[in-house]
Amino acid sequence: MNENGNRLPIIEALIFSSPEPLPASKIINILQSITASEIEKIVTELNDKYMMNDASYRIRKIASGYQIYITENYAGYVEELFTRRRVQKLTRAMLETLAIIAYRQPVTRVDIEMIRGVSSDSAVRTLLERKFVTLAGRAKTIGRPLLYSTTDEFLKYFGLNSLKDLPKMEEIEELLSAREPESQQMLALESATENVKTDDLLNEKNEIDEQSEIDIINENSNSDDVIDDVGDTVESADIDQDEIVSEETEEFEADEQRDDEIVNENMVSDDVIDDAGDTVETADTGQNELISDKTDESEDNIISLTEYKKNQFGTSGKVEDKEAVEVTTAAEEF
Repeated sequence: MNENGNRLPIIEALIFSSPEPLPASKIINILQSITASEIEKIVTELNDKYMMNDASYRIRKIASGYQIYITENYAGYVEELFTRRRVQKLTRAMLETLAIIAYRQPVTRVDIEMIRGVSSDSAVRTLLERKFVTLAGRAKTIGRPLLYSTTDEFLKYFGLNSLKDLPKMEEIEELLSAREPESQQMLALESATENVKTDDLLNEKNEIDEQSEIDIINENSNSDDVIDDVGDTVESADIDQDEIVSEETEEFEADEQRDDEIVNENMVSDDVIDDAGDTVETADTGQNELISDKTDESEDNIISLTEYKKNQFGTSGKVEDKEAVEVTTAAEEF
């Protein structure tokens, strides 16, 4: 393809043009007369040239392929120019599940849950959707459960060429052990800082408490003055109230005295009325006795007159009867 037989710029162009890590097998299919070791040698020559020219990029092997990347000194400028489109941040459950699969693959879901101690259905399903893990067949055990393993997307996400680039468990333990003294120093420093802050807070609290006590004393003094004023006011009000009660008592006694006088007057009036009633009753009795005496006397006169007429005129004459009637009528009217 190149008349000069110079394959270095061809491989460089292919790697630059590939959006994904370019495997050596694809380069061999394109050039045909090249081997994997020769491709590795050309990539090393390209990186040496980039370094000599102080270029901002290099070629690295990742996920069993070759890819151009920006060095750390210039990555910040590129990030400001473009928005990095990375997969959404993995949760703690997803990272734990992915780590178990990466170190124990192929592994069943039951083994994952036994190691984690909790259900991992959701984490495994999400990792499958994001293509970090894939199905790797079935286990030759009872029930033939599904096996899970990592993908090239997992390698690209963590910047690994192969699973051999995963840190060893011993390295992780050493790294954690090395970080423990630093963590302890940080804890001691944080503890000392917190103690200083605590002392400052206590001092401020004491100052606030002292000021509060002073304010309370002043408030109590003001309260005593107010109480004294209120006491004087109440005492004056009590004196006024006593005077009012005394005046009302005198008025009440005067009213009672007037009521007693009215009652006495009413009693005298009743006695006069009773005496008048007795007098009237006595007068009525005397008048009735007088009327009765007059009536008896009239009846006696009538009888005497009647007997006189009978003796003078007899009992059968009309003239005698008429005169007797007139005499009787006159007697009755009298």
